[in-house]
Amino acid sequence: MSKEAYYFSHDSNARNDPKIMAMISEHGIQGYGMFWVVVEMLREQEEYKLPVKKYVFNALAMQTQCSADATQSFVDACINEYELFESDGEFFWSNSLKKRMNKKNNKSEKAKKAAEARWKKARHNKDSDKKEENENAQAMQPHSKRNAQAMPKVKESKGKESKSINTADEERASSENPFTVYEENYGIIKPILKDSIDSWCEDLGDDIVIAAMKLGYKKGGRTFGYVEEILKEWTDKQLKTLDEVRTYENHKRDKKKTIPFKKASGDGNVQSIFDKYRGEEGEG
Repeated sequence: MSKEAYYFSHDSNARNDPKIMAMISEHGIQGYGMFWVVVEMLREQEEYKLPVKKYVFNALAMQTQCSADATQSFVDACINEYELFESDGEFFWSNSLKKRMNKKNNKSEKAKKAAEARWKKARHNKDSDKKEENENAQAMQPHSKRNAQAMPKVKESKGKESKSINTADEERASSENPFTVYEENYGIIKPILKDSIDSWCEDLGDDIVIAAMKLGYKKGGRTFGYVEEILKEWTDKQLKTLDEVRTYENHKRDKKKTIPFKKASGDGNVQSIFDKYRGEEGEG
């Protein structure tokens, strides 16, 4: 499932909760499915609650393929009998969902502030370095001709040059903002897409998400779906640092017998699993 969908944590053993077991004993596995449909709809609301209105139960009826009366009766039972939902008569909600979402939102906010602090620090260091370079250049200018005659030319080794380039790349990456990188290369960021980028940054880190955006753009991708395929692949391979990502991608590039991101179609032609993302309109 794409991370562009609204996200909430879900215990793998939720079915073993005594309240849910009581609900299943009367409504069967269909009731379990209805319960999660309601929770998903609650998650999509700004304050994670739904009004106790006829149109809400009509919408739930369409989602669960039941009658509006049946869905209203089910929600009432979840409130009054099984205590899975709470209600004040005007709205109903899930305390468990609100608790989980508050925890996630607090974590996202802390991660956002930490990232902003890193970006400001990196930008400040970059400006300071530039200022120092300018001052040094001005100070050395009167002696430049004499120093050029006195100093022999020294050829830098390839190893040092490569190391310097890698260091510069890492410093530049650490000062970049994933949202800015996306907007500059893919398009405007909508709120749903922002949640998805936030989630990936929490899981893998800003630098790796930025690397995936750049790699996706180089490979011809123009949507975040393309970037996500790269991030999912790196996640499956348990790559957790930029060095691991570089090593993995270099190994793939140097491997002659395999074709990255390719699969054979039924007619024997080789097609890219990312073809479906190419040519799509930007998600912004």
